[in-house]
Amino acid sequence: MECKAVIKDGRACWNAIRKSERLRFGCRPARPSAVKKDSGELTQGPAEVLKRWQQHCNTLLNLQSDSDAQVLEQLPRSATSA
Repeated sequence: MECKAVIKDGRACWNAIRKSERLRFGCRPARPSAVKKDSGELTQGPAEVLKRWQQHCNTLLNLQSDSDAQVLEQLPRSATSA
């Protein structure tokens, strides 16, 4: 498959997948046009959709952790390859 040749380049891999989907199904994947705000209302236009996705991702990625750093430091470390 074309993806194996570009395994290290994620964008090229996804472009190859989309290209094969278009060839196979004859269409392009649709972007979501209706995204709800926190209040439940629909966003108006692409700028609000992007802003809402940014808010959503920030909420997911900036959660406070209940883990204790001292406990994590005591865990055995595994060897990793570079």
